[in-house]
Amino acid sequence: MTKSSTIRTVNQWVLLIFLLSGMTGLVYEIVWMKLLVLVMGNTVYSTTTVLAAFMGGLGLGSLLAGRFLHRISLPLKTYGYLEGAIGLYALAVPLLIAAADPLFGALYRSGAASSLSLVRLIVCGGILLVPTTLMGATLPLLSAYLADRKTDLGWTIGKLYGINTLGAVFGAASAGFLLIPNLGLSWSSRGAAFVNLAIAGLILWRFKETPIEAPTAESAKPDRPDSKKNKKRKNRKAPRAESAKPFTIWDRQTRTGALIAIALAGAAAMIYQLAWTRVLSLVIGSSVYAFSLIVTGFVAGLALGALAWSKLLDGRQNAPVWLAGLQAATGLFSLLTVTILGRLPLYMTELMLAKSRSFREMQFLELGLVLLVVLVPTFLMGAAFPLAARISTTTLERFGRSVGDVYALNTLGAITGTLVGGFFLIPTLGTESTIAVAVGINVVAAVLVLLFASNLSLARVAFPLAVIGATLLVWPLTPSFDPRLLASGPHIYAERYQSVARTKSIALESAMKGGEQVFFKEGLHATVSVEKTDPGDFALQVNGKTDASAKGDAATQLSLGHFPMLFHPHAESALIIGLGSGMTLGAVEQYPVKSIDVVELEKRVVEANEFFRPFNHHALDDPRVRLLITDGRQHLTYTDRRYDVIISEPSNPWIAGMSSLFTREFFEQAKARLREGGVMCQWVHAYSMSSLNFKTILATFQSVFPRMGLWEIDPGGDYILLGFAHDQPIDLDAIRSRFADERFRADFTTMNQRSAETLLARVLLGPDEAADYVAEAPIHTDDNALLEYSAPKSFFDAGRRPLLEDLYRHRAKPAGIRKLLGLPDVAGLEAAYEARSAVLEGFRWTLEGEGAKAAASLTRALELDPRDADAVSMLHRLYNQTGKKEDALGRDDIALEAFERAAETVEHFVDGDPSQLRHHFRLNVEYGDTLVRLGTLYFERDRIEEAKSVLELALEGDADNAEIHNNVGATYEAAGLLEEALYEFERAVEIHPSFASAHMNAANIYLRAGLLDRAIASYREAQRHWPEFEMTHYNLGVAFYQSGSWDEAEIEWARALALKPDFEEAKKAVARLNERRAKGETPPVRRR
Repeated sequence: MTKSSTIRTVNQWVLLIFLLSGMTGLVYEIVWMKLLVLVMGNTVYSTTTVLAAFMGGLGLGSLLAGRFLHRISLPLKTYGYLEGAIGLYALAVPLLIAAADPLFGALYRSGAASSLSLVRLIVCGGILLVPTTLMGATLPLLSAYLADRKTDLGWTIGKLYGINTLGAVFGAASAGFLLIPNLGLSWSSRGAAFVNLAIAGLILWRFKETPIEAPTAESAKPDRPDSKKNKKRKNRKAPRAESAKPFTIWDRQTRTGALIAIALAGAAAMIYQLAWTRVLSLVIGSSVYAFSLIVTGFVAGLALGALAWSKLLDGRQNAPVWLAGLQAATGLFSLLTVTILGRLPLYMTELMLAKSRSFREMQFLELGLVLLVVLVPTFLMGAAFPLAARISTTTLERFGRSVGDVYALNTLGAITGTLVGGFFLIPTLGTESTIAVAVGINVVAAVLVLLFASNLSLARVAFPLAVIGATLLVWPLTPSFDPRLLASGPHIYAERYQSVARTKSIALESAMKGGEQVFFKEGLHATVSVEKTDPGDFALQVNGKTDASAKGDAATQLSLGHFPMLFHPHAESALIIGLGSGMTLGAVEQYPVKSIDVVELEKRVVEANEFFRPFNHHALDDPRVRLLITDGRQHLTYTDRRYDVIISEPSNPWIAGMSSLFTREFFEQAKARLREGGVMCQWVHAYSMSSLNFKTILATFQSVFPRMGLWEIDPGGDYILLGFAHDQPIDLDAIRSRFADERFRADFTTMNQRSAETLLARVLLGPDEAADYVAEAPIHTDDNALLEYSAPKSFFDAGRRPLLEDLYRHRAKPAGIRKLLGLPDVAGLEAAYEARSAVLEGFRWTLEGEGAKAAASLTRALELDPRDADAVSMLHRLYNQTGKKEDALGRDDIALEAFERAAETVEHFVDGDPSQLRHHFRLNVEYGDTLVRLGTLYFERDRIEEAKSVLELALEGDADNAEIHNNVGATYEAAGLLEEALYEFERAVEIHPSFASAHMNAANIYLRAGLLDRAIASYREAQRHWPEFEMTHYNLGVAFYQSGSWDEAEIEWARALALKPDFEEAKKAVARLNERRAKGETPPVRRR
């Protein structure tokens, strides 16, 4: 093998090694971020600490290495030592973080919140600064090692940077999808460390390196383009390998412009990443896999861009022009992402409905959407570093130092962008304006490069100036985000939107926008919104997912507060993790506790709580409440307070970071903060959850709380775990006294709890049954992160039926319930247990599609307990769905009978008092739908009085439900009772001013009555709230046409056709108008 081929082989090995080094770097970043979350909380501060430490260390290491390169004669061997040091130090990082924990606890307990944040930043940042500084030094070292020709410097640095960044792509993907899910945090980190040590061993013992001669003082000086010496060199015959590409040297001013630009580019890149991540997480979800895909896509674009552009532009004498042009192009294409992001929720919904929702397919779909947003801008960003490094290099000997300087400035800019973007821009301006700021930074960077560059002709700068001009032209034309679409949560609710669109015969986009959005703010940690739904509920949405509601989730939220308090009648202090709607807090406040701590991570949730005050009894106004804006787990870890009751109601474990509130360590921390006799209450769900994951949560909980019970709140939905830190018998008399207290009656009715016996009959598992049920389930720990990586998979692939069948097979008998309570006998338990058994039997038959058997079981359940709202709701829903099915098939008589049975089921339950339905929101809404459908069928059969009777009953049950009024109005309109119909539509608008459908229906009545001014006004209101619905434009055009405003009519019909090109009625209307104009006709005098 010749010497040149040997060198080529070694260089190829070096590139492969540097790719592996980049991979380990991202693995460390992800693992260390998760470790710091456990210490600093699941907050933006922990994320920022890791990012700042990583980028700061990389920049510092690069800077130092560049400064000391002239003293290093064996850069490859030195690189090997650095890799070994990184591996060894990485093994110690978890120990160092754990060692700092007592210090953080002492500061937290002292109440020095500001000092704690600063100390954590300094300590944790300092711990990570050492290995990241070593990492940062590797790029200048290898640049010096591989840079043997001036003509290839741009390609050399681009190749190194691109290969290392490509390794980071593999690191992000492997850590998120392979290593941590299978090995856990510790072994993932150790595995990366072993790779670093293997790299060190390979380099130190396998490769031989010829020492580099130290540069002379003369050679170390930068060449000057105009020096005599340089001119003399230009006259020399260049080496053969370099003859095609002369080495260009730029003056100090041009180099300064490039250095400023690379710093600004780093800031803009991180601002983009933060903003894109915030919006993409609203669209593809907030799981750990979603974040892995976002990081992978972003870094992949940088890597591909660095490799492609450095090869394409290497040796170009107009590199500053290209740097300016590509910076401007980055801004332009990043600005275009605003348009894409604004429509991305709709794209996501349409694609999800077109594809099978398996986890694997969803990951490819989500990656495709991520790349749609980030690939082009990041591909353009990737050119900045190699171009700036090449412009900054004046001699071959100074190449490593130039690389170090450029890398340091780029990372300094990135740190600034991270801090400013995360802590100020997004919470203050929102993501859309934040992207605009970053675009402005790119444009400024491009302008500065051109201003600082010397000897540039107008012809040369035409390209960057044109791109800058295009950016400035496109900027004001960029459509704004629609916050209703952004908060729609398409990754969760796609099928629901499809159902709504079909039921209401509206566009999918209109279904996604839902009701009236009364609150939308982007906070430090999440985007929070509140939607007032058409049926009159208020839904709290965090990152697009509904985490609480005033009515629909009331039973669960109230139960989380009442259950632990009922089982601890003498509780004096309570801790609630997660504010949500505040209804759990409001429930706890009804008991004679002395103090209540509420921990909420996101301040915007507290602001949104204003809309839930009427439903939570103004819970935050209670003087016993202490609101803490911090991480719940962090509070449990560091506080010295002890509580009688701890209630944990986090979001779903498939959301990134939430699984840390379901680990053994978390439950141990909670138990350590319970006083003797304390009760731990934990929310858990069965929907979108695999049987194994559900068992894992229970097994983990029972490993800490051996005396525990599982209560079912909503069959197949929400469940409550109660853990008892004592062995004393439960005070059943105290529980019964609460049920006899009128102050609790309303809440207990909403919870569908009528007595102590019905409460106990809800127990599914006691300690023995739970131990048998979870016998082979693994324990979820901080280190193995089981739930964080398995729960998102089961979100798409899990079905409730296997989970529930297994769970119900293990259901505790009355004896097991009595054992849990520590009581020998409980009067009335057997009867309540039998009634509940019938309900669950009906529910199981429903899951299996056995409608007749389900109806028989539920009927029997109501014979045993006529007041069981679950049985009523299930039986009513069964009949209602049967009626809808038969009605769709045209079997009206069978449909009518089913709807009548559904109505009778509820009528027996309310027993002449429809106001009772206010406590059962979902049943009330479904019952209203049944009555409207029943009224429609009665009208069709000319049973007018019966139709009016059931419609009045629908309104009586929920007079404040705008959707009911609208549906009743539509039924009256279909029956020709226009006056009655108009009254109901106007009432719907009065209740819900942004209810577009009601405005539209009222306008139709006005139009039929010839009240054109009122029709036009109502159509405009409908259009304002429903601009994408073609019928609002068409009907408004008809109103204008009839009023003599032909030009306005033509405009509206054109808009209708733009939304629906095959809209035949609109086409005919335009043709009719043009025909009349062709005949010379003029508009008639406007009627009023």
